[in-house]
Amino acid sequence: MVFQNYALFPHMKVFDNIAYGLKFREFPKAESGQRVKKVAGMLGIEHLLSRFPAQLSGGEQQRVAVARALVIEPEVLLLDEPLSNLDAKVRVRVRVELKKLQRQLGIAAIHVTHDQEEALAIGDRIVVMNKGKVTQIGTPAEVYFKPRTKFVADFIGTTNLFKGRVAKLTRGEALLSVNSNILRSTSPSSELELHDGQEVALSIRPENIEIHGEKPTREDNILQGEVKDTIFMGAITRYFVLVDDLELTVDVQGSDSPLKGSVYISLDSSKLHLLPELE
Repeated sequence: MVFQNYALFPHMKVFDNIAYGLKFREFPKAESGQRVKKVAGMLGIEHLLSRFPAQLSGGEQQRVAVARALVIEPEVLLLDEPLSNLDAKVRVRVRVELKKLQRQLGIAAIHVTHDQEEALAIGDRIVVMNKGKVTQIGTPAEVYFKPRTKFVADFIGTTNLFKGRVAKLTRGEALLSVNSNILRSTSPSSELELHDGQEVALSIRPENIEIHGEKPTREDNILQGEVKDTIFMGAITRYFVLVDDLELTVDVQGSDSPLKGSVYISLDSSKLHLLPELE
């Protein structure tokens, strides 16, 4: 198990920290030494074996904690928010290394985290829990693009959540009344028993909305709104667009000259997801 605070023994050198589980299991010293050097080499910390934890960076301490857990060759590795104490860039790099290592060793790993991006990047399957109850289990893509509840949609990544009413159902799609607008969704959940007049929640990710200075020629899901604010985030520019009394978040890549004032936005009907209105 790898703990959030790493739980390294401060009075022991790195070698002894890693070997602790082997010593507790009374492994011969020669075999113990070989295992420690092997796992340290895999994690790139063999040059740190003679140091104490206080002499290491946060990323190095995290690797030592992982090495200590792996050296006993567990069938299942439990990681309890192991990256939460690392700075952003180190966290991204280490999570990639963790995933590669887990696949290389071929062991099952349960990774507990509150970082949604981390869960999407590392997990093969994600279990989303709310108040101690499992709300959804699925692949990262399923959980992100097809959330089953408003909680999952809002918790995993950034999304736009708003209310609508079913205006008309046809095979494989739904027309929805949102304020004075009619929107079309081609991805109504098969788990919802929809009927005309039913109130539902709608979810669409900011990257699945386009923004235009002029009205597009296509007819579907076009709304007119007013840009209230923009935030430059490097790779993307985030717009906050007011449509009637509904504020929508829109992410646009590579926008170094953001639009202002009156705009039109278009919502991808295949990514406009329907959810139960009440939970």
